[in-house]
Amino acid sequence: MGSHDTVYDGTTTNEVGEDFADNMQHSAILSLAWRDAVSDAYSDEDATIIATGVNQANCETRRGLMRWQDFGNYPFIRDNSIGWVCWQAWDNL
Repeated sequence: MGSHDTVYDGTTTNEVGEDFADNMQHSAILSLAWRDAVSDAYSDEDATIIATGVNQANCETRRGLMRWQDFGNYPFIRDNSIGWVCWQAWDNL
């Protein structure tokens, strides 16, 4: 999780980490937890989430369904096992 372009730091964005942690604790899908946390009413943020998988379907499943509560159920993918990288980006949240 990160940004592909612009993120602002200031008094109106201080709660991003807290919001992200709260979203995860309430079983939000990780990508949506990040998008929600980064979106801020006072500035336009650009958020991105990137995942890896053994193939395209595996990558998209990991990116689109993984939650903090089931993170340990997804096997680690390392080195030569990575067959696909997928990402999703949001502009001006």
